[in-house]
Amino acid sequence: MAKRMSNKMRELLGDISAKRKEMDDAISARDAEKAKKVKGELERLNDLYDAAEAAFDSERRAEIEDHEIDDEENPDAGNAAGKQTPKYNAKLFYKALTNGASLSDAEKAVVKNAMRKYNAGYTESTKEGGGYTVPDDLSSEIFESIKDENSVRNLVYVEPVKAKTGTRVFRQGQAVKLYNTAEASEIKEMDNAEFDTVTYNQKKFAGIMTVSSELLEDSFANFTQELTNWLSEAARNTENRQVLYGVGGEKHCQGIISTPGAFIEISAPSTMSIGYLRKMKFSLKSQYRKTAKWLMNDDMFLEISELRDKEGHSYIQPDPKEDEQYRLLGSQIVILNDIETEEGKSTLLYGDFTKAYRMFTRRDFGIAFTDSAAGAFQTDTTKARGIERFDGRIMDNNAAVIAREVPVTAAADITTTEPTKDFGAADIAEYTEENLAYQTKKTLLILAEDLGIEGVKDTQNKSEIIAAIIAATKGGD
Repeated sequence: MAKRMSNKMRELLGDISAKRKEMDDAISARDAEKAKKVKGELERLNDLYDAAEAAFDSERRAEIEDHEIDDEENPDAGNAAGKQTPKYNAKLFYKALTNGASLSDAEKAVVKNAMRKYNAGYTESTKEGGGYTVPDDLSSEIFESIKDENSVRNLVYVEPVKAKTGTRVFRQGQAVKLYNTAEASEIKEMDNAEFDTVTYNQKKFAGIMTVSSELLEDSFANFTQELTNWLSEAARNTENRQVLYGVGGEKHCQGIISTPGAFIEISAPSTMSIGYLRKMKFSLKSQYRKTAKWLMNDDMFLEISELRDKEGHSYIQPDPKEDEQYRLLGSQIVILNDIETEEGKSTLLYGDFTKAYRMFTRRDFGIAFTDSAAGAFQTDTTKARGIERFDGRIMDNNAAVIAREVPVTAAADITTTEPTKDFGAADIAEYTEENLAYQTKKTLLILAEDLGIEGVKDTQNKSEIIAAIIAATKGGD
């Protein structure tokens, strides 16, 4: 029976076979130097094949374990005539949380299976048990909600995986080329593709949400919407931060910006110019430029938008095919405000980030509920602990260019005031210049009339009307 293998394993086997023939030819020709060189290349290919085989076996084992968990709780699923196995979806999940006593035996078995998957995929000890995997339909809704906003998932390559750890073999650089060869002449040796390996190890990121009793008693639609909003927002913020600024190691992803020496670096300009941007774009090899994108924050966008051509048009132009999208020198602009601006300087990136970076994610989330931990008992609430597992790794070092500490002065003279917590108070204790400043003159005249203030006239200016309202109401109700 033929051995099952991945496409990468087959590709490497072909390279190994060709390299063995090359070694035999060198030995036959008594070319010791070439034989020694080919021997080293052959050993490297064998190591890569072993890594690819280990990755393939790991994925196979994960699939088998998942099937075993699915089948163990329902060995006769679908066999009983006229009986249909309940599906673990958002409605059954909600029913298990809010009215578990009403579950049928078949439903209890399906929910128990979801709890087993949670323990297998999201916990490292028995003390962390008692949770559920979020159903596929709800997980899909959460992932789509993540991508609705500015998410790195729309930028990098995302690979859903079942195993917590694994190895990927990938090829760097351009594809090999064939040579024009006359009949019966010696065939030139092709440039061998460069293969490398990357090992991922999914990290666990978790957060606590307070679930009120009112929410649990609310409708199914409101409950799932609130859960979706919470998990998607928390996951998006975490993923964006980790993919851009992760510090690596056992607990964090590799960051696109924060990993030293990960990509091509170009020195920052003293003043932004279109010439500098062209140089940055063409610092990237041609094979990546066709699918490359600019990556920046709002401050950098404003800085570059100030650059004008001879006709006074900005070099940043609306994308004719996509609403609310822009292009610079022919390439799409992606804005992520998770990119930081510090002391008037920010980071500008250009590249094909689907080749440069890969996220290894699970296909679902984990969630556990408690009414006794994390302060839940004292506040008579339920605490939900949402968990996501993923890792992020640098893949192709040549696929992106980074410019660090680029001056962004266009927004330097703009003052921003944060909103206050007491905005729009239902009951105003007293009228002040501050809470009347943004009213129109017409509105102020109507307010004065409603308050029964005499002597206020249309001929007065806003400041006089505000002064009259404050004087008439000071110390009153």
